[in-house]
Amino acid sequence: MMKMVLCLVLLVLSVLVLAANAKTISVDDNLVECPYANYTSIQEAINNATDGDIILVYYGTYKENVVINRTLNLTGIEMPVIDGMNKGDTIKIEADNCTISVFKIINSAGNWNLAGIYIASSNNVIFNNTISSNKGHGIGIYSGNNEIYSNTIYSTAGQVSASTQVEIRFTQTPYRTMAMDFIIIRQVTM
Repeated sequence: MMKMVLCLVLLVLSVLVLAANAKTISVDDNLVECPYANYTSIQEAINNATDGDIILVYYGTYKENVVINRTLNLTGIEMPVIDGMNKGDTIKIEADNCTISVFKIINSAGNWNLAGIYIASSNNVIFNNTISSNKGHGIGIYSGNNEIYSNTIYSTAGQVSASTQVEIRFTQTPYRTMAMDFIIIRQVTM
């Protein structure tokens, strides 16, 4: 019993230490909206972040392909644009437990397996984004247990795609729409 209490105390302390170490990083493409931003590139901010950090991206146009390979909260301020320049996925999420919100995501490349947002991990939350003008899919889902809601997807080759082992459930509308009210993505067990 004493070992269990000690383990629980250590677990709580480690969570508190991790939360205390999380930092907020700011990104501004031209240093106008936030003159004291830490970075001018989203990818540069991600590369210098650690798990649990919050990255605030100020309004502007960011011409880059973003790979999220650590647990982060990526939040746009006044709907910044991430332009994939028709090269690959505009955003690829490789880490679990990420949040992506308040972005306009455009111009992914046109292959069948590319997307404005490509999700290759689990337990992510994607909300309040506008995803348009992608030659691939708006959102490509290749892992389960992700929540995707209040996104607007239009003018893309495909709205939402998923691997055969992922279930997509639309809670407001029973078909693919351009404005999705709420969908839940869960891994299908075979």
